[in-house]
Amino acid sequence: MVPKARKLGRRGIFCLEGEWDRDLRSKRSVLPILVMLEAHGSTSHIHRDIGTRAELALYLEKFGQQRYKHYEVLFLAFHGSRGHIVVEGKDVSLEELAGMIGKSARGKVIYFGSCATLNISPDRLAKFRRQTGAKFVAGYTRNVDMITTCAFEVALLDALGFYARPGDAFNYLRTKALSSTAKELGFQAVSR
Repeated sequence: MVPKARKLGRRGIFCLEGEWDRDLRSKRSVLPILVMLEAHGSTSHIHRDIGTRAELALYLEKFGQQRYKHYEVLFLAFHGSRGHIVVEGKDVSLEELAGMIGKSARGKVIYFGSCATLNISPDRLAKFRRQTGAKFVAGYTRNVDMITTCAFEVALLDALGFYARPGDAFNYLRTKALSSTAKELGFQAVSR
């Protein structure tokens, strides 16, 4: 008898990924993580490569569409700096992103898979969270290594698919075996 397939995780991942290298032959991507997690049954995903601000705005608009409501984790995988992600080699500020996202992240998780984007004042981060309606905003306060971050993201995204409440997933990561990695990366998750 063939066992029943495991139902996919509680919340899907809507991933927008920027270019990591100028060299078009580069294969660097977070997509293999998403494919593995979906094959494991942890979560479902949508993944789009983003090369321009116009593409970023277009797919952030699509993120808010009713047909994608199951995708409760907006995963922004880009180069980053304090309070910014990098698109087309130029900074896009959290304030600009909040304008593009609008309230389409209401009750959802926005995860920045980017260097130092959350190395900002608590007030600025709280304002971004309020403007987007996000339940949680998570990411890194430090410059991070891609391989270490990818390993951490497997556990993070799996936990977000498993736990009924995102806060429980973040608490799991901060208190279990990955707590030292979370600390090393400057990982933080801020809620209402």
